[in-house]
Parts: sequence; structure tokens; C-alpha cells
Amino acid sequence: MRARLQDCDVIVDLSAVVSFAVSNLQVVAHGIWRSRHGETQFSILRQTVRTAYFLFGRKQVYHRYIVYKGCSRRVSGFHLHTNSKTGIDNMKYKLLLVVVLVAGAGAGFYYWQTRQQDEVSAPLPAPPAAPPPKPRIRYPVLEPPAETEKPLPSLDQSDPAMLDALSGFFGQKSIEALFINDDLVHRFVVAIDGLTRGKLPMRYRLFKPVAGQFLTSGTDENLVVSPDNYRRYTPYVLLAEAVDSKTLVAAYVRFYPLFQQEYKSLGYPNGYFNDRVVEVIDDMLATPDAKEPERLVRPNVLYQFADPDLEALSAGQKILLRMGPTNGARIKAKLGEIRREMTGQMPER
Repeated sequence: MRARLQDCDVIVDLSAVVSFAVSNLQVVAHGIWRSRHGETQFSILRQTVRTAYFLFGRKQVYHRYIVYKGCSRRVSGFHLHTNSKTGIDNMKYKLLLVVVLVAGAGAGFYYWQTRQQDEVSAPLPAPPAAPPPKPRIRYPVLEPPAETEKPLPSLDQSDPAMLDALSGFFGQKSIEALFINDDLVHRFVVAIDGLTRGKLPMRYRLFKPVAGQFLTSGTDENLVVSPDNYRRYTPYVLLAEAVDSKTLVAAYVRFYPLFQQEYKSLGYPNGYFNDRVVEVIDDMLATPDAKEPERLVRPNVLYQFADPDLEALSAGQKILLRMGPTNGARIKAKLGEIRREMTGQMPER
């Protein structure tokens, strides 16, 4: 009410006022709940203003909770009972309602705002890690000719076909004398993979041991590789030079699916065996030229190069050094031919 009531006692039913305030705070709380499910902060303000309007802007709502005693006239359409007592200013009751309403709305808004900040500041779950990309193939293997003679056998049944192909290149006698004739695909892949490492796995070597003993000359500080030792490797050099490189690469391409399958089974599921073969060839072509003769030491049963830089070379490079300068150069020339047939280019120097 905007006017003071004269000669009236105005009694406020506080329990009714509190009940009304609580019911309207529930309206605000409902607005907050709705805002958390998609509505904006404007919904909360709208609910608060609407509640205040119904509370103070509409007298019929307000007067439901005030009892007028002793007045006999109507004020704003309400019948009041008069008495002789002066009416009191009811502003303090309005202030009470405002405090209750605003405090409830503020608490609800603060709770909603805090929840919003928590949701915004909460770290998002990390996306699942992408699988590592497959390595780029540098030297794709050549396509086999369309008129393949026979379908490839399975890996565990491949020895007869491999022996037949090797015999066509080197002859049956050379195969029996120089090669270990079982599990050939596995031995070939393991030997290639091991040539760039410090030692070859002797258990799966492809060739039989070189005939004769390792020959040296001199003693102690002057111990060197004997020139006679180089002749032990001559049969292997002649065998390599007798094979046509183009025909050899064609046979390699035909059996390549078996080599690739075996290479993956060695622990390289994403590896590409042809890239590995070219890498090994390049490593052997990079073998330093041997100084004749190279000094040796014998710390245990086996001989080693006295020069630590030479001893630190890969297994394939040390094999070329033990062959001697002439044999090593001939093998390098053959490896260069094979690389050109496989890739169409020579490595950059």
C-alpha cells in the first residue's frame, strides 16, 4: 500500500509472510534449475522480477497476509475494520520480505554461477591417442611380371622353390658347398638385417663358414692379416660376379612377399624389407678403403682390428675389409649394380 492507514491497527501475520516468501523462492530456484539445463541468466532475473511484482505490485496478494483491526472502511477495494488507534507504517514488513527474497535469489544465483565456472574450468578429457603413422616407403619394390611361372608357396613350404631358384643362378654344386639349405627365407632376412649391426647372428647364418683358418702374419705389435687369407673369399666373389644382376633382382621381386612376411615376424610390423635391403647395400658401399695390411689384436679367441674405428664398423663392412682390398672392391661393384636394378639409381656420395 502506498498510503498510511489512519485509526487502524495493522497486524502482520509473519508466518504467512514467510510461507509466501518461501513459495516464491521456489519459483526462483526452479528458474535456476532450468537455466542449468539450457536457459540463460536472464531467466533467473526474470523470475525474480516477476516474484517481486506479485509481492509488492499487486495489493490483493500482499493484503492476504495483513489483518486490519478496528477499521470500518474500504481501502483500495478491501473492507477494513476501524478502531481508534493510529495506523502504522508497514514499510518495515516490506523490507523484511525484500531481504528474504533477495537473499534467497542471490544465494541461488551464486550457486548457479559457481557451478557454471566449475563446469567451464573443468579440464576436458584428453582425446584418444592417434595410432602412430606408418613409416614412408622410400624404395617401393618393383612389380613382378604378370606372367608369373608358379604361385608362391607358403612361407613354411618355401625351401624347395628357393633352392630351385638358387641352383639356377649358382649351380647345384655351389649351393651344396656354400649355402645352408634349410629355412632359407628366414636365414636370408636375418642375415640382411644383421649386416649393419656389430655382429651377425651365427645361429641363422645363410652361408657355411669360409673354408680354412683365418691367416695372419707377424707377431705382437706387427700382427696383420695375411695376404693369403684373402684367397679364402675368392669363391664367393666369383659366385657373385657370375650372376646377372637383373635376373637376380627379378627373382628377389618374385619372392619378395615371403621376405616381407618374414621381416614383419622378426619384430618389424610396420617395416618395409626392401628399404632395409637398400639401407644395408648403402652401408656396405660406404666401407672405407682398406689399408694393406691392417693391424690386428687378439684379446681373446677371436681377432680384432687394432684400429678402434675399424673395429666399430658394422658386421658387413668388416667382412669386406677381411676380404682384402681387391675382393672388397669387386663386391662393392656388384652391390652397386644390384642397387641400380632395385631402385634405378645409385646412392649419393
